Amino acid sequence: MRSRSKSIIGLFSRSMAIDLGTTNTLIYSPKKADIVLRQPSMVAIDKSNGRVVAVGEEAKDMLGRTPDNIAVINPLKDGVIADIDVAEAMLYLFLKYASKRRFTRPLVIIPIPSVLTKLEQGAVLEVAEQAGARKVYLMKKPMASALGAGIPVSQPVGNIVVDIGGGTTDIAVVSCLELVRFATLRIAGDKFDEAIIRYVRHEHGLLIGKTTAEELKKQIGSVMPLDKELTMEVKGRNLSTGHPEAIHIKSEELRMAFEKPMEELLIAVNDLLEDTPPDLIGDVLENGLTLTGGGALLSGIDKLFQKSLNIPVKRAKYPIDCAARGAGQVLFRMRVFQPVLIDAASL
Repeated sequence: MRSRSKSIIGLFSRSMAIDLGTTNTLIYSPKKADIVLRQPSMVAIDKSNGRVVAVGEEAKDMLGRTPDNIAVINPLKDGVIADIDVAEAMLYLFLKYASKRRFTRPLVIIPIPSVLTKLEQGAVLEVAEQAGARKVYLMKKPMASALGAGIPVSQPVGNIVVDIGGGTTDIAVVSCLELVRFATLRIAGDKFDEAIIRYVRHEHGLLIGKTTAEELKKQIGSVMPLDKELTMEVKGRNLSTGHPEAIHIKSEELRMAFEKPMEELLIAVNDLLEDTPPDLIGDVLENGLTLTGGGALLSGIDKLFQKSLNIPVKRAKYPIDCAARGAGQVLFRMRVFQPVLIDAASL
């Protein structure tokens, strides 16, 4: 009995769930039963020799502040691996940091957007294997997020999950370990940041960077009126004079900037609901919609979904962690969840 316990602990110590996101990468350890790494999906590269200078938070802090020979790269774009070599180097270092002690080749599960092509899925498998994983499984991100949010995905009951990440939003109706209806949109956190940059440029003649836009979104961003509207000072370059300038942006202005991406998200969810089989739509109306991913933290987004779709909406308790934690749950019950797993032999 003791030897069996040791073998199970040993298996868990060599297993990880990795949410390899466009904006952030999270690693869940079943041994710790917790997130053990949470870092921006960024790498700083010395262009003269290809050497990795920094990864994660350290690389993000260098964004827009580096000499010409240093490039800060995000190796994922819209949920897809855009630079295999850089993604491999980044994931290798993240796995090493997450292991803390001696690095052993782990078994990993990686949630992916639901509509990746087989070629794109193959790129994720290749990156993880080259980064040091001994065995790699993929699973559809809405299924992982639903699991992480506590939704009973194996039961014959319909639930809808909307996972708003950095590069993509995954929408799915889940029942009996299947994505009954699903869609992936290239409208997510990054598009909201771009909308802020465009708005500030057009309305104030000020050029701001992505980091500033992201901070505006986090600090005063909202999609519904606030009890007390907020303002925030931002610094950028005046496009007329070329000089540095500081201005104040109001939360009402960000709502205007968010109108188009929010409208597209709401239309997509509504279309999916209209296409949901009648036998499941009653479940969905009763159980409501669950929001996961970093975008779920945007102020008022749950209220706007509820008002627009006329169904109950709830935000997961730890929305950013849902995909990693859900994939981590699969590591505990691999046999039960075998139908949702994808490996190289499946492609």
